[in-house]
Amino acid sequence: MKSKSVFLVLFLLAATALTFAAPNKTSITFSESVTVAGTTLAPGEYQVEWNGTAPDVQVTFWRYKNKVITVPAQLQAAGHRPNAFTIRPDSGANILVEIDAKNTELRFEQSVASGQ
Repeated sequence: MKSKSVFLVLFLLAATALTFAAPNKTSITFSESVTVAGTTLAPGEYQVEWNGTAPDVQVTFWRYKNKVITVPAQLQAAGHRPNAFTIRPDSGANILVEIDAKNTELRFEQSVASGQ
């Protein structure tokens, strides 16, 4: 009987952890071109995934299941506007500054991208 109780407690803890674990991805739609790390992304919907140890992460933008670009970013626990983004106009281009996902904010460096 005791082993069943221990198993049940472990199962509930694992289920709770999975429920509250934030996925490392979101989707975002740009209505116009944006530039991130020197690369211009065309308007449209993108899947955004990040990997690494906070605060330094690598963010990959996917479109139609194709990898478009991987860029460095700073991961912060904020994200008060899920699936929103901030751009900064600069010499006719829209520079992507940050993406907010649920409980997460990705702030982009303005360096050159890798893995295109």
